Amino acid sequence: MLLKRLLSGLTDKQREILTARYGFNGRVGKITLAALGGKYGITRERVRQIEVAALKSAAEAVNRDEEAKKVVADAVSYLRSLGGVEITDRFSLRFPGAAAFILKVNGAVFHRDEDGEFHAFWHTDKNAMVRTRNFLKKLEVSLKDNKNEVIDKGKFGVLFAAAAKAHGLSEAVGLNYVSISKRFGVNPYGDIGLSEWPEIYPKTVKEKAHIVLKKIVKPMHFSEIAEEINKMNFNSKKAYAQTVHNELIKDERFVLVGRGMYGLAEYGHKPGIAKEVIRRILKEKGPMRANDVLLAVQSERFFKPNTVFLNLQNKNFFERTSDGKYRVKEV
Repeated sequence: MLLKRLLSGLTDKQREILTARYGFNGRVGKITLAALGGKYGITRERVRQIEVAALKSAAEAVNRDEEAKKVVADAVSYLRSLGGVEITDRFSLRFPGAAAFILKVNGAVFHRDEDGEFHAFWHTDKNAMVRTRNFLKKLEVSLKDNKNEVIDKGKFGVLFAAAAKAHGLSEAVGLNYVSISKRFGVNPYGDIGLSEWPEIYPKTVKEKAHIVLKKIVKPMHFSEIAEEINKMNFNSKKAYAQTVHNELIKDERFVLVGRGMYGLAEYGHKPGIAKEVIRRILKEKGPMRANDVLLAVQSERFFKPNTVFLNLQNKNFFERTSDGKYRVKEV
């Protein structure tokens, strides 16, 4: 076994510490220096010294071993074919366990732990990081400048392809760069954009409801909106119907278009009771026949036909013309 051969020159304690620190025994995650110090009755600093010495010996063994050197060469070639970087989750499928350890001690490629900017990933050298950062920065600026195109018209692919071409990258390499960055994300509907955008990673009930109504397009009952939010699983927070109702009714982006039914103001839905809606439509379009008024009203709101017809009979607000049309009564 390759790993056993590489560690054969270590003392028992060095081998045990590396095994505990790098998970060769199947344990998920590293055992801390403090925990190992307690186990062996030595200081945390002494454990670190033993680990450093063991890693140095393991690196020397890797440089002498032909099979280990092939692992390193394969990893370098593989990363270069991807533009010099790959997210750890995918890289580890090709170079798991012992291979990852060999690469860490050899130093031909580098592992970067997860932080606020990136997911954990492997990379070849500083030049790969410069290329990655430059591309991601330019792509982010392009998306910010064209947010409406990205969100409303699904133009991420167009802008991404243009950015990749401008940097001399294949789209596969460009997507690889995007995958390691935390600045970009995908919502449950498959929309790609900046992770800071509420359309990509919504945090509040209102933000989630806004995405749902934009995707469904037509108005929905607040209970249906809550169900859709939970079905799409934006995050671990469950949406409750009454909470959705309470939040939407206070937000001008949402219009109550019927009993418990909400639509988006940006889609042309306007607030108001039946009388107010009819009055506004007649003001905008002039005299209309009753059925035409009904169609115009129902294009915006879910009022029943009888509600519309009864309101038209209110002589304090509307009057019928000699040709059978209705108009707003002038005071």
